[in-house]
Amino acid sequence: MEQEIDLRAYGRLLQHWLWLIVLAAFVAGATSFGVSKWVTQPVYRARTRLLVQPSTSMAAVNYSDILAGERIAQTYAELLGSANLQEEALERLGIAGNGFSVRVQRPRDTQLLDLQVDSTDPVLAARLANTIAQVFIEQSRERQTARFAASKQALEQQIAEVEQEIAQLQQEAAQAQGEKRNGLETRLTQLRDILARLQSSYESVRLAEAQSVDLITVVEAAQVPVAPIRPQILKNTLLAAVVGAMLGVGVAFLIEYLDTSVHTPEQAEAATQAPILGQIWASPALTGVSSNGNRFFVEQARSPTAEAFRTLRANLYYSSVDQPLRRLLITSPLPEEGKTIVAVNLAVALALTGRRVILVDADLRKPAVGRYTGRSRERGLSEALFDDLERLPSYLQPVEGVENLRVLPAGSIPPNPNELLGSRRLAELLDALDGMADILVLDSPPALAVADAAVLAERADGVLLVLEAGRTDRQAAATAAEQLRRTGCRLLGTVLNKVPLPGERGAYYHYKYSYYYRYYHYYASEDESQRRLPRWWPFGKKKRHRRRTARPDTGATERRD
Repeated sequence: MEQEIDLRAYGRLLQHWLWLIVLAAFVAGATSFGVSKWVTQPVYRARTRLLVQPSTSMAAVNYSDILAGERIAQTYAELLGSANLQEEALERLGIAGNGFSVRVQRPRDTQLLDLQVDSTDPVLAARLANTIAQVFIEQSRERQTARFAASKQALEQQIAEVEQEIAQLQQEAAQAQGEKRNGLETRLTQLRDILARLQSSYESVRLAEAQSVDLITVVEAAQVPVAPIRPQILKNTLLAAVVGAMLGVGVAFLIEYLDTSVHTPEQAEAATQAPILGQIWASPALTGVSSNGNRFFVEQARSPTAEAFRTLRANLYYSSVDQPLRRLLITSPLPEEGKTIVAVNLAVALALTGRRVILVDADLRKPAVGRYTGRSRERGLSEALFDDLERLPSYLQPVEGVENLRVLPAGSIPPNPNELLGSRRLAELLDALDGMADILVLDSPPALAVADAAVLAERADGVLLVLEAGRTDRQAAATAAEQLRRTGCRLLGTVLNKVPLPGERGAYYHYKYSYYYRYYHYYASEDESQRRLPRWWPFGKKKRHRRRTARPDTGATERRD
């Protein structure tokens, strides 16, 4: 099962970086096409095929002769590619020796030799291939006949001397008489026998010469090539595209390997050594500012993101069964990771259960609670710390549309926020607020940016660390969690915020959670469901159950899932 999940994760990673892979393949292929088409000079190849026939009588051919012939052909292949042979061929053609290459191949189990000449000039390639073959045949014939030249010359000389002596004796015998004539005739008979034997030896040498000379013939002369052998534009383009795609895959995996941000709940738990209490789906409406002060739960109460806050609320209850949670501090490692958004919407979620909730904007450096709740921050925590505690209720501002929720804004930004948050006066103020609410939700500055979060953590019953999916660095999350633990606070867990929706960038990290996201929409409104789940989302098609409900204002009907 683990192997299947890993394969699916790799598949979604490749799907996410598909644009990079396609771009790399296109760039590599286009570059290769351009270089092959307009930069690389075309090369042509001409081929001359030679047949090597060993000096053996065809009547006596056997398997050993065939093997010997193949070995001879291999030897000739080495000789055919020699530089001396090429130089002589160039001299005969009267051209300079550059711009070409020669290669000799022997087809397997044959006595054929393929002489291949590659050149940018197709005419030169054909002429040079034929000339080299002709020079090679002539040189080979000369080398083989040189072995019998001495024997033939000696025999020819002896035959000439004997013929000359015979001619001289014939003249003398014609003029001689008696016994002298008989002696000359006897000598002529002997010389004629010697001449016959010499002529027979000469013919034997010639026959041996003919039988020992290998026959090399041209069976296919080179023709002027029409098409170049390289560059092979289509092949080069395809290979380059494949290499480019592989490079794109490698770059994608390298980017993912070098990415040290938190993407999944498992990574969050491993970095902070704290349980994950919730993950909040990214939603444009979640980060927007409501004009009437109502927040996300009032505006989109049935959305998957709202359901995620309900899940976070339930997990907080379970994590504080033995130790009641009266003060909840919400912080994050670094700025702009969504801690204020989580604090505001979690406060709404807690208030909707009937509990009295006070949301305190304890970020005295860059307060944002008033911006997300639509409440004014002109009078708030900074002013309340210097005022009488009896007037503290006047600083609390209700949130329109959400009962049981009041907000204590940050107020004016003081010059010494850390000293104020660590003062005894703040402790007294929090004690007073405890009597006015069932739970206090404190929004603090980031834990690693300033020391305010560590100071407030000592005064809280529990701390919730917010991490932004795809942005918070794992080392930063680990450092923030360790820093909070050093204060002696109780780190309840973490919240993975801004988790990408299915189909958005980074969603492949959370593919196994998209199953639950899909079924959130079964209970969502029609408009919200259509907006949140793209039609092309691959994890199965929704079964739509239609029913008609009457609108209370017009009596019209609308379709719902």
